[in-house]
Amino acid sequence: MKKLWAPRPLVLGYAALDRALKKVGLHLPYDASWFISTEGVMLVSSSARAKAELGWSPRFSTASAVLRRFCEIAPRRLDRRLALALRLVGREGRRQIPPPACVHLCITGEHGGDYSVVVTDGRLSIRQGAPEFPQSAIFLSSALFCRLLAGEAAVKQSWQTGGISFEGNLDGRKILDWIVETFASLRAQAGATGTIARLLGRALESRLPSLPVCGARY
Repeated sequence: MKKLWAPRPLVLGYAALDRALKKVGLHLPYDASWFISTEGVMLVSSSARAKAELGWSPRFSTASAVLRRFCEIAPRRLDRRLALALRLVGREGRRQIPPPACVHLCITGEHGGDYSVVVTDGRLSIRQGAPEFPQSAIFLSSALFCRLLAGEAAVKQSWQTGGISFEGNLDGRKILDWIVETFASLRAQAGATGTIARLLGRALESRLPSLPVCGARY
């Protein structure tokens, strides 16, 4: 954030022009009252009233705690292994179409990212980036997603322990189940696709110790 200094004569001139234009029904982009009425006034932000009157209790009480949490869950660059796994699932989905849905798959953590899973008119699309109008959103960490795809964790148990959370309708839960089950079926296949899926599953397993397991929303 930048602090800009403006000469007082310029501010007063702007205020005078603002008053003159308002008389004929015109308005400047910025209200001059913010310059004139707040001069010399110190604004102090406080959450005391929200705590006292609304009973608000912050999960992270200090700015440093908020920053640490942000660094834990903010995606930086999606792990290539996860990207390849989702690509394989997307190709398989052309043959085994899941139910219609528009889901935002939010993979948190350093190796996470946003994915849109859209099923409409019998067509499946899995693309990087959040959908414009999702009907459901799924939140889980990249580490947990690795465990689910590698068969080291179960979706149902992860829901129960809070490792996965969601917003919106139940389509997201169905889509996540379908993604994990489809990748498991790919690993069981014979041929080149099955071999690639099995190698990818082992690669995901090797990635597990270096990643945090907690899932979280933004």
